[in-house]
Amino acid sequence: MTTASQPVDSHDDETTRTRRPPGWLLVFLIYLALGVFVWWHAWSGGPSVTMAGGSPDPAQHLWSLAWALHAIERGANPFFTRAIYAPEGANLLDNSSILAVGVMFAPVTALFGPIVSFNVAVTLAPVASSVAAFFAINRHARWQPAAFVGGLCYGFGPFAATDLRFGHLHLTFLAVPPLICLALDDLFVRRRRPPLRVGVILGVLVIVQFFISTELLALTVIIGFTAVAVLALTHRSQALAAARFAAPGLATGFCVAAAALAYPAWFAVSGPRHFTGPVFSSINNLTATLAASVVPHGELPGVRFISGGNGAYLGAPLLLVLVVARFVWRRDATLRFAMVMAAIAYLASLGSTLRVTQASTGIPLPASVFSHLPVLDSIIPSHFGVFVDFFVGMALAVVLDRIHDGELGALAGLAGRRLAGSDAPAGRRLGVSQAGARTPQLGLVCGVTAAIALVPMLLLPPWPYPVRHVAEPPIFRQRAITSLGPGSIVMEYPTAFAADGAPLLWQAVGGITYELSDGYGLVPGVGGRATEQPPVDVLSLVFAAAALGTLKVPLSASTDLAIRHVIAQIHVAALVVTPGAKGSVLVTSVFTRILGRPTQRLDGAAVWLLPGKRPGQP
Repeated sequence: MTTASQPVDSHDDETTRTRRPPGWLLVFLIYLALGVFVWWHAWSGGPSVTMAGGSPDPAQHLWSLAWALHAIERGANPFFTRAIYAPEGANLLDNSSILAVGVMFAPVTALFGPIVSFNVAVTLAPVASSVAAFFAINRHARWQPAAFVGGLCYGFGPFAATDLRFGHLHLTFLAVPPLICLALDDLFVRRRRPPLRVGVILGVLVIVQFFISTELLALTVIIGFTAVAVLALTHRSQALAAARFAAPGLATGFCVAAAALAYPAWFAVSGPRHFTGPVFSSINNLTATLAASVVPHGELPGVRFISGGNGAYLGAPLLLVLVVARFVWRRDATLRFAMVMAAIAYLASLGSTLRVTQASTGIPLPASVFSHLPVLDSIIPSHFGVFVDFFVGMALAVVLDRIHDGELGALAGLAGRRLAGSDAPAGRRLGVSQAGARTPQLGLVCGVTAAIALVPMLLLPPWPYPVRHVAEPPIFRQRAITSLGPGSIVMEYPTAFAADGAPLLWQAVGGITYELSDGYGLVPGVGGRATEQPPVDVLSLVFAAAALGTLKVPLSASTDLAIRHVIAQIHVAALVVTPGAKGSVLVTSVFTRILGRPTQRLDGAAVWLLPGKRPGQP
């Protein structure tokens, strides 16, 4: 035992510190364990045969992972494809194609297939987001457990947790925005690193985010400029010096990003099969509401449909903790900044008009300006929730950091001198010994505060997420399908939209060796406006009636003739009717009447091979 008269062996102390693993590694491992937990059903049920369900969206993102590998292997244009919506194809930059994520996970896709790759991606998405937020927040909340809580609020918070349920990788792979915040912090606040180097990093981050989600990039730019403006208004004396230091870095970042994104940006807005106008015609119905922030499952029906849950929910306990903290530490500049930014992001998430509950009050809000600007008119207001979670997480981390540091003087003053006695030293009253060591009571207070704030929010998602079993119909492994080759168009029933994205799923699993006449995404429709479905024809009407159970057979001779014309016009090489779906039997009877008996049957699936081939293909 070392006494005061015995010198401490500094070499042993240094060795102990060297061998101790870094705190961020433990943080990463905890986040990783949480990521596996939330997708436990996928991993325990077999990651190659289970995946997220509930909508066609998971199949769309899984297909995007397969497409990235396909484009790399074949040298294809990654921005455009005729593999779906053939023969016209689809502009992938107008869709949530997550090309950067697809390239990142291409080795996993190549080794284990797109289903496993998708499960790895959705497991790591909240982990990467949380770790990035941890590093960004740790600059302002130096106590790592506090920064851990802030990262948890971001990567596993209400916004990410609801969209992750549907496998929305473009909205849940959120690692880049916190890193952009770090770069802006280096340029405008700390100003310690060479601005040109930071500018290059900033430009690269913008490029990566563009190829994950252009919408989220737009949101990040809006919030980034707003954050800089807030800092300039609250630190006027330093604003000019900060601007002069940051200018070369911003210019460098702009040049790097512009050089790399000039062609992709043009392709997105003017390239083949691009569309005009907003992505959704009902953008104003995809907003947060005041009630949704404190009422579980109080979101609008449209928001529930596109995200699978209430991404705006924060919970009354968390809001109460922040309100009290803002009053206690009202002079804390970092806490004030975080809460101001959270409030701005929250106001933007409410959309064009204020909604207390479901109905609009008609009171206009600042976000209404976005609906009148090109490109920005496609921003879904509720998606600003990602930055609500980030800045709320930062604010909560700062509060825990201040408590841990014993900065409870204001709170003690509110309680009066009886809190610890007027003669007690300030440090002892605040839970810090006279020697400067923090007492265990402070850690307990931090833990209780974090639990009160986060537990209601973390209990809202259906964790572990429900999954569905995926079993590829054996017909897609038969030579009749696998030997079709490039340019061969396959028409399937049920369609991609009606069959929970199954046609895209089987096409991806098979390596995208043929083209689909339909798809699940956005293509230009009437007047060049965005639509999820190609132009309506007689065959699509027959498919829709079969799916609804209203199809009456036999069809008229004129209808039969019209169906023949559509099949010939599209140059369909194979018609596939998979079993088990509503209307499959009726559609099989329709094609049998028109085309004769199926070329092949297997486990209830029927295939008609036709001489069709897209013009210009071998």
